[in-house]
This record gives sequence, structure tokens and C-alpha cells, in this order.
Amino acid sequence: SPHCDATTIEHLIMSIAGAFVHIPDIQIEHLKRLAEFQRHHKNYAEAGYCYLTMADLYETKLRANPTKLPQSSVSLELRIRSCYGEACEMLDNARLYEECNRAYAKLIPMLEKRKNWNELASAHAHLHKIFTELDVSEQKNDRLLGTYFRVGFYGKSFGDRDGKEFVYKKPLVTHLVEIVGEMRTIYSDLLKEEVEIIADSREVDISTIDDSKNFLQITYLHPHFANPKSRTGFIERNTNIKSFVFSTPFTAEGKARGDVTEQCKRKTIVHVETAFPCCQTTQLIVRKTYIILSPLESAIEDVNKRTEKTMKVLNNKPVSIKALSAVLQGSVATQVNGGAIEICQAFLADKEAEHLKKYGSKRLNALKRTLRQFLRACQKGLDKMTKQTATSEDGKEDPFLEHLVNSFETMTKMMKPHIVDNDKRLERGKSKRVRMSDDVDVRLFSSTMSDFA
Repeated sequence: SPHCDATTIEHLIMSIAGAFVHIPDIQIEHLKRLAEFQRHHKNYAEAGYCYLTMADLYETKLRANPTKLPQSSVSLELRIRSCYGEACEMLDNARLYEECNRAYAKLIPMLEKRKNWNELASAHAHLHKIFTELDVSEQKNDRLLGTYFRVGFYGKSFGDRDGKEFVYKKPLVTHLVEIVGEMRTIYSDLLKEEVEIIADSREVDISTIDDSKNFLQITYLHPHFANPKSRTGFIERNTNIKSFVFSTPFTAEGKARGDVTEQCKRKTIVHVETAFPCCQTTQLIVRKTYIILSPLESAIEDVNKRTEKTMKVLNNKPVSIKALSAVLQGSVATQVNGGAIEICQAFLADKEAEHLKKYGSKRLNALKRTLRQFLRACQKGLDKMTKQTATSEDGKEDPFLEHLVNSFETMTKMMKPHIVDNDKRLERGKSKRVRMSDDVDVRLFSSTMSDFA
């Protein structure tokens, strides 16, 4: 039903399965029900993990009694193979190609042992398909494996969910406004009462809430990794996720927003019991940890995010000029009192001696390095846009690109004196004419990449 939170059914089936952990056959039967439920709702990743869990339970049962009942062993092996086959189909539908390959790594030896050539042929044909799709998806960088949100329930009408927080996994790219509208509609219908939304991400003080009303607090989450360097590949960054993070801005005076030199951040890391993706799309948050960022650390993180966003677009194949234009507009076309320029002016130009005493040279140098990397990313983006314009056939000068180039020149000239050491001043940017067609050209701001190293 559109007016039902399907996660409550997930939890019910999973809790029943958990209650029969001492009776594997009943546990497996409920996992099968959950797999069918997830498949029906097109939660293919979750359905796939249900079948993998079922296969593990059957294998445990087989190992516990490998030889006493040969007939039973053959039957168990057939069920294991069936579970892996179903898992591979679901994981393929979920575009979890690497997980599908791992499932086949367990299934294929069983088929080889039984000399089941027909099923082996089908398995290898399917592997060929998923490897081909994996290669294409890595070139296009177009896989979307889900979006995560924190959902907090506050109000007696929510029953046993009152005061609890959950991580919700939603399909593909789900926007905050979509899940807010969906959850408000679902629970207003279920409770037959109005449900209000807590608009910010601050910790909810239950003692201040009107207990006659019902509130939902919904926050976008990013996957969090204790060691990000170990998560370099796409699949490593999008699977086996047990921790998520969101940021809440605050100032020492208690306001949410303030001057850039006063703007702190509280990063809240929420933890769940089982790594996503798993059999369920929702899990209870079991623990929270906190990190407080100083204004300087917050500024460095903001600039880093902007740099990463630009490089992410540039690393796509092919590069979307539309997406690149939007990212660069937000990076280089900002006003003096916004973005990287404001950060540079606030920490490295105005009251620099005061900030040096407060934060130390090491941290200020980290900001300088971050700003240099930011400029380098912007320059790469402009170079790409200029090259693309140069190959266009309309023969017209692009006023938007010209605006971005001029904005980048202005920004760089303002920032240069503050982001390099005295003995390594960047040369002044020079404008040169880059021929775009037989009768049209545009100006391109030119600085060597080593200038920003």
C-alpha cells in the first residue's frame, strides 16, 4: 500500500526469523518470505542478500551433517545452489556486479563438482554479461546504489518507534524533499493525525517537545569510513557501510549560522548493527559519536568538498559540460563575501596574525594548500570547458564561459598573495587569446599547474 511504511513489515519478518535462529528451517522460511517481499518492492539488493543469508544457513547445516544422510546432503546442496542462483539474479538487477561475481565464485565450484555443464554454461554466460556491464558502468560512472537518511520518530502515537532513530536506505538518488513528503503522508494516514517535520538536524531535546504532537526529523546521510584510503573503488565506497555522518552548523553564541571565522560544525556519526546493503532497507541506530570542527577546520572541509565535487565531474567519462558548468558557477562565480574568496580573506588576509596565534602555522598552511588545490581543480574545469567550446560548431562566443574565466581571474588575483609562501609567489595570471574558430575567439586565463602545487 502507498500509505504503509514497508519497513515495519521488514522488521516484523526479520524479527520472526531471528526468533527461530535455533530452528534453521523456520528461520530460512521467513528469510525466503522477506526475499520475496523485497523483490516485489524492487529492493533487489536486499532480496539478493536474503538469498545469500539463506545459502549460508544451508551450508552451515550441510557442514554439521556432511555424511550421515547422503540423500539429505544432495537435497541441501540443491537448495544452496538455488539460493546462489537467485542471489546472482537479484544482485545483477541491483547492479551489484562485484557481489554477483563473488556469489558465482561459490556456486561454480559446486556445478563443476557435479559436472553440471548446462548450468555452468549459463553461469559463465551470465558472468560475461555482468562483466561487460561492469566495464561500461565504470567508464560511464553511472551506477546509483542508494541514498541514506536518518529518520527520527518523536511522539507517543509512533508506539515503540517513539524516541528512536533509524537509517533508511532509499533507491537510486532520492532527494530529501521526496522522503520528507513520503514519510509525512504515510504516517499522517497511519496515525490519522498531523505529523510535523523538524526542519534542522540538531539533537532533539525530548523534554522540550509537545508530547501531544507527532514529529519526524529527517536528515541526509553520507557514508562514513574510519579509513577512507582503504575505500578507493566505487564498490568499496558503496557497500559494507556501518557508519554514516551528517553535519550540523553552530556557533559559540548558540546560533546556527555566523561569520566564517565563527562557524563551527558538529559532525554526528551514526552506527548500525549490520553493514548496508543487507536484508533490510532500514536499521535502528545503535550508537552515535561526535566530532567538533573549529571554524578553520570547517572552512577547510567546505573547500575540500567543492574541490572533490569538481574533480568528480571531471573524472566522469564523458565529462558532462552541463554538470561542470553548474559546479564551476558555484565555485568561481561567487561574490567576494561567499565561498573560497571569503574563507581566504577571513583567515589569511584579515587578522592573519590573530589566526596564526589561535590555530598555528601548520593549520593555516593546510588551508593554503587546500585553496591551491581548489584553484587547480577550477582551472582544470575551465580548461575542459574551453576545449569543448573550441570544438563546437556554432561558431559563437560563449558569454557564460567568458564570465567564468573573468571570475576565475579575479578570484585568483585576490587569493594568490595569501596562499603561497613569500619565496614562491605565483606569477600573475596572463590572458591569452585562444582561437575558437575562423572568426571567433575567447579569452582564457592561463597559469601553469605548477603555480598551484
